[in-house]
Amino acid sequence: MIGTNLTEYGVTSVSMLGLSLLFIAVLFVLFANRKKAIFSIIAFVCFVPIAQRLVLAGIDFSFLRILVLAGLMRVLIRGEYSSVKFNNLDYISMALAMASVVFFTMGQLSVSVFIYKLGNALDSLGLYLLFRALFRSWDDVYYVVRSLVLISFPVALFFLYEWKTGHNLFSILGGVPERTYARDGMLRCQGAFNHPITAGVFWGTLIPICFAYRYMGSKFVANLSILFISITVVTTATSTGLMAIMMALIGVLFVCFRGAIKVILISLVPILIFLHLVMNGPVWSLLAKVNILSSSTGWQRYYLIDMAIEHFSDWWMFGTPSTAYWGWGLWDITNEYIWQGAQGGLASMLLFVALLVVAFRAVHEVVDKFDEKNVKFAVVWAFGATLFSFTVTFFSISAYGQILFSLTLMLALIASTLEKERAIENEK
Repeated sequence: MIGTNLTEYGVTSVSMLGLSLLFIAVLFVLFANRKKAIFSIIAFVCFVPIAQRLVLAGIDFSFLRILVLAGLMRVLIRGEYSSVKFNNLDYISMALAMASVVFFTMGQLSVSVFIYKLGNALDSLGLYLLFRALFRSWDDVYYVVRSLVLISFPVALFFLYEWKTGHNLFSILGGVPERTYARDGMLRCQGAFNHPITAGVFWGTLIPICFAYRYMGSKFVANLSILFISITVVTTATSTGLMAIMMALIGVLFVCFRGAIKVILISLVPILIFLHLVMNGPVWSLLAKVNILSSSTGWQRYYLIDMAIEHFSDWWMFGTPSTAYWGWGLWDITNEYIWQGAQGGLASMLLFVALLVVAFRAVHEVVDKFDEKNVKFAVVWAFGATLFSFTVTFFSISAYGQILFSLTLMLALIASTLEKERAIENEK
């Protein structure tokens, strides 16, 4: 993967304009009401390159990390954690963050590695806990849906401009290149995102949110948002982004087979086993055939899984600091499941899978309380469809930058809606 952000770890890299916007966002997070704080975080992540960083005393503070710290300070000072009732999704999220820190540090026995892993835990778990504290009602959940739909329009316009001109307007904020990178004659627009693939997956997985908005507001606006998000993803010219849209739409359409989903999922197991036995290669070699665009690297994604299995003894206990020696191009771990294993061993990988399973169960528990015309059903089903899209696309990309933000946002929304419905149930 060709890097398309202009920052590197351990080196301060900020622009004055970007720093000014960060300062404004921090003020909103600290002092604005809850909804404005939520909107400011989402808008900042979509419109300001978050890879920019300040390095203080050898510790990296990316823009996103600074926002998370400000948010955690806010909820602690205001006591906004007081009403949060933790559930299994919360506990597994915490266990995953701790396992990654503990096991990887044990494998490297390095203070700098320990600090690095603590920073990663702050990015993921800190953001998750911040959202859990801010989402205190169904109205907050609906507000997030409206915010994402609203933001999708100006984002698409910026991406269209970049696609037409080859000039990224967000470069004036720092952290992204001025000229748009092209591959095989196609411009790969990225806007304020860390990479074109990050942008494509971020917006592609959010298509279900627009379908949910049809039950909350104007159907015209919802349909227009679907169009604008599709435009954004197409301008990134990435197979992974297009696959994210397809998987998200499949997740939405699963509602037509709501009563048979368990049967479908159980049936997948023998089907995959059968394919594994009759195919010339392993079943995961199917990834090599997923080449939506001519520039796709499906073969590399298959090869990565193959080499992870071959080198299982190298990483299963504590992870591994590098996978470059596994084969050509495999320094870039384009698979979130393998990334979890590399960063925390088999324990982290299994906890991550458990996190997804528990999240899907939470979606099922909530939607099972409503009929398909209920707005709560539509919204939580959309969260599940987005999570399904992530689950599939994570075989082609790891969760970093804005993708980590989006995944964490979805998990926190699912956990919060589960908490709210259980509270209502207990009051009856």
